[in-house]
Amino acid sequence: MKAIVVDGNNIGQGLVEKLLEDETDDETNEELGCFSTINTDDKPKVHDAPPFVYVLKSQGINGDIIREFINYVESNKLKLVKPFDEIRNNLPKDMNGEDIEAICLQMQVLIDEVANLKLKKTHNSITVEQVVRRVDKDRWSALVYALYYIAQFLEGEVDNSEYDFVFSYS
Repeated sequence: MKAIVVDGNNIGQGLVEKLLEDETDDETNEELGCFSTINTDDKPKVHDAPPFVYVLKSQGINGDIIREFINYVESNKLKLVKPFDEIRNNLPKDMNGEDIEAICLQMQVLIDEVANLKLKKTHNSITVEQVVRRVDKDRWSALVYALYYIAQFLEGEVDNSEYDFVFSYS
């Protein structure tokens, strides 16, 4: 089974609520169903909806999330895609170079976001703040939430017998 990790803070709660609603395709009238959550008491509109949604709320664990990211980087467990210029000549002929280039571009934007962050110690924990406010940190946030979720499974805090780990940001 796969899981969808959703930032359950602020507007992300609206996404959680939408994922729990039964949906119908407007064009085909096909019933698409809905999901339930893995880790909350939120109830889906359909009682037997599959548990796919993991709601991650950072309040109280933000420092742990940041430390987990640092752990992945320092231990070299986090692997990043190389710049397109470095891999362009080694791509298999059947691969779409434009798709790979787009992936590499997204990776560079992630690197730029991380480079724009600085650690800030608070009285109880650590947090990050943006050096330049107009540079987003959306990709970084999505990545650290996914890494934190994966770490929970790898450390045995959550039963991982039925789950695959997939990270996607588009």
